[in-house]
Order: sequence, then structure tokens, then C-alpha cells
Amino acid sequence: MAGLATRHDAFDKMVPGMMGGTYGGSALACAAACGTLRAIREDDMVANAGRRGQQLMKGLVDLKSKYPTIAEVRGRGLMVAVEFDSAGAAGRLVEEGFREDLLLITAGTKETVRLLPPLCISEDEVDLALRKMDVAMGRALC
Repeated sequence: MAGLATRHDAFDKMVPGMMGGTYGGSALACAAACGTLRAIREDDMVANAGRRGQQLMKGLVDLKSKYPTIAEVRGRGLMVAVEFDSAGAAGRLVEEGFREDLLLITAGTKETVRLLPPLCISEDEVDLALRKMDVAMGRALC
């Protein structure tokens, strides 16, 4: 599914067929999108993302005191990044995180790892992820 938002004057310049893509807006895709939006609303996932994001940020800031090579922890909601001040640290953490069943990805031009858990993540799952991050960091950063 895709959507487009623009200023009214820019949209007025578009003609039918000008925008296209490989996503055809099938009935199945539309039903899945509607179900996803309904679950986000009914399960109050936006509020959960705020609470779990604060929990994740606090846990990562606590790990910063244990691993001084962490330069910064930043984010909003559940989109969180950990930046390191040593070359290769982000890549090593991604590798060690994989050994702990964590899917991490580097981001940007600096030594940064991005965490982007699902909006429905639970408090216990965030705690588990933080414990696994600690183990992975212990191997990657020491």
C-alpha cells in the first residue's frame, strides 16, 4: 500500500496515469491495510509505542554507563538509535546481536545502530531485548 500527500497546487498539476507503481491496490492488500489500522487503533499501539520507547531508551541509557563507547542514545517512540564513538562498533554489534536473536541494522554515516521493534512489543519483550543487547554489547564493545 502507498499513499501520497502534497500541497493542493502540486496535486492539481498531476494528470491520470502520472503516478504509478507495482502496488496494484489489490483487494487483499486493502483488507490487510484496513485490518492493520484497526489493530493499531483497538490495541492502542501508539500509546504502547510511547511507553515501550521510554522503557527502551532508559535501558539503553543505563547501558551507556556500562559501555563508554556509546556516544549517544536518541529516538522517539520505538524508533531508537545508538551511536558509538569507535570505528566498527556498529557492525560488530549487529553481528553479535544476531547471535542473540536480535535483528539490528546500521544507519546513517556514523557508527549507529537502529532499533525499530514492532508497535505491539510488550514490556517483558523490551526487557528481554535489553538483556540480549547487554550480552551482545559485552562481546562487541569489549
